[in-house]
Amino acid sequence: MNDNLARAAIFVRQAVENDERLEQERHLCEQFAGESHWHVARVFEECASGMELFDDRPALLWMIYDAELNVFDKLIVLCAEHLSRDGDSFVAITNRLRRAGVEIVFLE
Repeated sequence: MNDNLARAAIFVRQAVENDERLEQERHLCEQFAGESHWHVARVFEECASGMELFDDRPALLWMIYDAELNVFDKLIVLCAEHLSRDGDSFVAITNRLRRAGVEIVFLE
């Protein structure tokens, strides 16, 4: 692997189980990573409401933990509301990711 190849993570979220859109969303994010020549180091999948509290979203917490451990440099998310629909939580999440040196890329 090229040392200059960015390490990316993908975060996909669905509000209901067995939603076919999750697979489509992951595919779009993987396609973007490939076109950007980024190595996908992690894929985080979550079935939760974007309004749920931070502490009640294990995939989100794991993603932030890995960001702080420098597991990835880029985070690909379909849209901002998939991180959080709550403004304060969204700011807290993005601030922690940016402090960890992660660039967040929203496809929409």
